[in-house]
Amino acid sequence: MWSIVLPSLAMIAVTYALARFSFGLFLPDIAASLDLSAANGGFIGALAFASYTLALFASYRLIRYFGQYNIMLAAGTSAIVGMLGIAFSPSFPYLAIAVFIAGLGAVSLRLC
Repeated sequence: MWSIVLPSLAMIAVTYALARFSFGLFLPDIAASLDLSAANGGFIGALAFASYTLALFASYRLIRYFGQYNIMLAAGTSAIVGMLGIAFSPSFPYLAIAVFIAGLGAVSLRLC
């Protein structure tokens, strides 16, 4: 049982906590370096929630077709890709896409 529980907790920490919520912590610094307005920051924050919601709705069907393990790997990959995208975004559109991709990784909550 512990061989399932501990990796699942680690996956939740990486995909949900880091990928979904870390953007808000760094938003003041990101906004200053990319010259974002408050509306742009709010839009990007809403994208993170929208991608999380989309992932939750899609996870049921995706798990049935691809299996729980493959979807968990995809969730972790999207969190990593999204976080790298956030770190290296040169402008608002790239940042928005990266935050959306990072938010998709929160689907692992549905799996555990």
